[in-house]
Amino acid sequence: MIFRHQAQWVALVVSLYAIGFGQSGTRETQLERGISSRMLSSVVIVEALEYNSDQKKFKVITSDSGVIVSPNLIVTNRHVVDAGDAWTIKQGRRSWRAAVTNVDPDHDLALLQPTDEDLEGIKQNEMLNASPVSFRARSKVAKGERVYAVGSTDGEKLTISSGVVTGFREYENDRLIQTSASVYVASSGGGLFDSQGRLIGITSYNLSEGHNVNFALPSEWVQMLINPPVVVNRGPVTGESESFSRAQSALGNLQTMVFQRRLLHDKPTKLPTDRAVSWLLTKGTLECIRDAKSLDCSDNWPLWKRASLLMLDLRESIKSAQPATDELDGRFIDAARSAWSAVSDIYCANRPGGSYTDLEDKIRACPASH
Repeated sequence: MIFRHQAQWVALVVSLYAIGFGQSGTRETQLERGISSRMLSSVVIVEALEYNSDQKKFKVITSDSGVIVSPNLIVTNRHVVDAGDAWTIKQGRRSWRAAVTNVDPDHDLALLQPTDEDLEGIKQNEMLNASPVSFRARSKVAKGERVYAVGSTDGEKLTISSGVVTGFREYENDRLIQTSASVYVASSGGGLFDSQGRLIGITSYNLSEGHNVNFALPSEWVQMLINPPVVVNRGPVTGESESFSRAQSALGNLQTMVFQRRLLHDKPTKLPTDRAVSWLLTKGTLECIRDAKSLDCSDNWPLWKRASLLMLDLRESIKSAQPATDELDGRFIDAARSAWSAVSDIYCANRPGGSYTDLEDKIRACPASH
């Protein structure tokens, strides 16, 4: 069976000359066609969904892009997953429900892991046809080099856009890759590849400045998200453990409150999705029991990452719980806001100059020294 992304590649072959491929004879053209096919097979469509309580089903609210970086992991932009209550990965005509396994709020990146079920919980016979990318470091990329942006244009099909590296932009004590390759709204989370099909960055429409001034997050950030450095546990900072515990309690209270509201209003008897933090904390606990030195053990996580995940989940739960319907609701929400503030202090103490999204959805920067 020819899936949609494969059929699309066939159509794109005709236009490869226009984007810089196929200029040196038949043998080279066949090689380049293979490279373009590999790039397309490494990119998928990522859908963010919200639960429609009236129709009692999920509704797609955004369709963006993602890159397969390992046999069962997909990287996309963090703002892509922020938009939804649940997520699906689409490849051709097939789709799988996905779970968030990690986020990097500083660099607008997130990791998704597809499950073996669709959105309705039905087991899928076919798994993701994974073609993981190979990486190339930003430091090896040269200005003027030809590159290719691969991503969705409309949430249905993938396209390849050709351009060159036009420069580098200072960002978060590192540099973004600036390119003239077109990046569309639905291209967020897609890949920027070199002429050999190696991933050099993740495109983000949020960073685009128009007039072919687009940016990609360097592949080194993706690799750090996949394989975070081992952090030696330096012991709790004063009030740190208490703040984390208080934040988790506040989160549990809020989620229970929202759950009870749904029952009262004949909404679904279970939350539409497990939040990223709850899933990760459970995974971390199990890994600690199995292997205390595991990178998935929560005691080994960098403090800023633990804090940022709790901030993300608290922020979404506070928003979903509004407005308060009685005094008890108000107390829960106030406690969650206070816990969020305490956790944000921990985050900023460990990430001076880092950025985060506040409760009003505005991007804030931590003080350079806290």
